[in-house]
Formats: sequence, structure tokens, C-alpha cells
Amino acid sequence: MSMQRRMFLYSLGLGGIATAACRRATAIAPIKRSQTSGLKISLAAYSLGSYLQRKPDQDGALDLSGFIDYCASLELEGSELTQYYFPELVSDEYLYGLKRQAHLAGLDISGGAIGNQFTMGPGDALDQQMAYTKKWIEHYATLGAP
Repeated sequence: MSMQRRMFLYSLGLGGIATAACRRATAIAPIKRSQTSGLKISLAAYSLGSYLQRKPDQDGALDLSGFIDYCASLELEGSELTQYYFPELVSDEYLYGLKRQAHLAGLDISGGAIGNQFTMGPGDALDQQMAYTKKWIEHYATLGAP
């Protein structure tokens, strides 16, 4: 009998705590801001990597131009163009074409990702990686990525 009484009192205590917690957990009014947050929603090409790696004749295949169109269809504010999905030879004309397409679609090029490997010691291999990365930073600057 005493064990049941203890459990009853224990349950009453937990119920009181839960009730008090629920009363305190009510939502507050939204914070009023003097200006917009400045955050923009963007999509990384890497997110659709399986489509961007397909051959052009495969179902669902995308190239970076199609990726920009897809971002625009989602009414995003930007797109991040991952280096992996660019053609092997990248010309300024190609970059300016992507930049124009994004601009006309109302998208920013929000950034770029570059595949690299800096985990080697000093030498030719590291120098090549540094040069490769610098080249892609220049490509992204041509695209207008911040």
C-alpha cells in the first residue's frame, strides 16, 4: 500500500512540473527587424551531382546550364557551381555565358567549390595543386562569385 501511495505522489509531482513547463513554453511574438536579414537561399551543384555526372543522353542528365535553370524554377536567389561539373576545358566565353544566364534568371552565383589536395609536402605536386586552385578562383571571380 505504501508503494502505491509513493507512486501516486511521484506522479502528481511530475504532472505539476509538466504543467508548469508547458505554460512557460508558449511562443513569443516574432522579432521585428529594421531591415531584411540579407541571407539568400542558394543550391550547391554538388547536391545534384548524380544528375550532373550523367551522360547527356541519359534520363535526368543535367549540365550547369540546366542546373541554373533548375535553381531559377525553384525561385532561389543563388546557385553554387561546383568545379567537378564544368567541362574539361573552360573558356571565358563559357563562363560569361553561365554568368549571363544566371543574371537573366535573377540568380547570383553564390560561390564555388574546388576539388583539391593540399595534404602533400612541398614540391611539384603541391605547386600544381596551388596553381589549379588559383586558376579556379579566377574562374569563379569571372563568374562574379563573392
